[in-house]
Amino acid sequence: MALLHALASPSVVPAQSAALTANRFAADIGAAEAVAARGERQEAMLRARRITVSYEQQGARSSSEHASAGRAYVLLGNGNAGAVRSALAAFDRAVAADSNNLDAQRRIGALFLEKYNAPEARASYELVLKRAPADPEALLGLARVEEFEGKGSAMVTARKALEASPTHPDILAYIARLHLDAEAFDSATVLAERAVRADSTRLGGWSILGASAWLAGDSTGYRRALRAATALQPQPAQFFTALAESAVRQRRYAEAVRLATDAVRLDSLSAHALGVLGTNQLRLGEMNSGRASVERAFALDPFNLWHKNTLDLLDKMQTFRTVKQGRFEVVAPVDDAELLSLYVIPLLERAYDSLSVRYGYRAPTPVRLEFFRQHADFSVRTVGLLGLGALGVSFGSLLAMDTPNAREKGAFNWGSTAWHELTHAFTLSASAHRVPRWLSEGLSVLEERRANTGWGARTTLPWMLAYRAGRIRNVSQMNDGFMRPRYPEETSFSYYQASLFCEWVELTKGPRALPALLTAY
Repeated sequence: MALLHALASPSVVPAQSAALTANRFAADIGAAEAVAARGERQEAMLRARRITVSYEQQGARSSSEHASAGRAYVLLGNGNAGAVRSALAAFDRAVAADSNNLDAQRRIGALFLEKYNAPEARASYELVLKRAPADPEALLGLARVEEFEGKGSAMVTARKALEASPTHPDILAYIARLHLDAEAFDSATVLAERAVRADSTRLGGWSILGASAWLAGDSTGYRRALRAATALQPQPAQFFTALAESAVRQRRYAEAVRLATDAVRLDSLSAHALGVLGTNQLRLGEMNSGRASVERAFALDPFNLWHKNTLDLLDKMQTFRTVKQGRFEVVAPVDDAELLSLYVIPLLERAYDSLSVRYGYRAPTPVRLEFFRQHADFSVRTVGLLGLGALGVSFGSLLAMDTPNAREKGAFNWGSTAWHELTHAFTLSASAHRVPRWLSEGLSVLEERRANTGWGARTTLPWMLAYRAGRIRNVSQMNDGFMRPRYPEETSFSYYQASLFCEWVELTKGPRALPALLTAY
């Protein structure tokens, strides 16, 4: 009776009602997110829409209710920019209602990062860390921001997160993926195994295990990971998208297209999968299909600046001229195409003949070379790739680089760059795109030096000082020099060091050792 009287009291009933509403919202959004994790997009959206309708009609009293509504709007955000903005507004209200709601503040950071606003994401995570300096999820979010910004500190920050929470499955899976990106397959597998032991219901660890096994040719390990992923998500589009991204980071672009195609077949509304598919179709020179895929991705996620910039660049490239001659085709701005072709095609023909003899192999033709008058356009064409030099890129039989007038006079040698990138076309295709990054770069720099006495990296005083100071990595760690440089000069030093190793192999093992090394991969 006392309880009934208490519940009937005017001062108690509203508080109880508010608590019940908050609990209901939290339970409902948890259920909707669980449905979404299984890949049941439509059912998840129906559940999320019911939450947002109730939120909009009844309003909210508590920070928790605002946060739950924000999570529901996130589920509705695919192809719906208004829902994304509503999610941000709801999370902001949650923090305004309770500044101690660190989960809502973290979700603001995650939403900003998901929509490619790294500065706001960083600010959000730093607000959490001011209140809780060892917050593991905020540290993980900050590591993701640093990776997005191309900073080598992402691994250091992620390790701080792991120190704060040694069994956190998402942190373990993230660090495992960084190891996988650096081609450290064994340690990536160990970390991913720890992630699935910590929580076998999280897809992230299984995705890394599957990618690591697939890249290493471990069919048993791959099938195990796929079975686990399928149990969690019967149409495992996220699993195949993660595999496709891992293939991209190992320069296996054609296989990335096949994996992303599988992901899109399983979930045709995945902006992520469509973006991975389209970007890599473009890297293979499949311009029409690549554009169509990126357009579909951008329609679903209009906040994706990478896709917007890519579509703008493709519009510009429609005005370019293509010059086809022999084994090469040059694609360049109209005013540059004829003159560039006059010089670059004979150079590339000579390079092709020289490399064919040296490696006993003929790279697939035609080789497409795209020139960009603005370095920003070159950056858009190569977006999303880690550890690349700034002068040119090779996706295999598609090369891209700046025009000579894209930079200040004397800033780079276009002939040396073209030779370097064509060498990649040989080393990538000869190894079925399995050559490690450091070896491919080392061979390209070595071939530059062979081609012209003034080309290619050479011994410098800064390199010698770094060597004497113990700042040059061991051969077994050279990939880290490209992927996670510890100081500004380390990437350029790594190019030279890799070329020295290749030169040493040839001097000590004979001229056929390097071609044999490539085909062994």
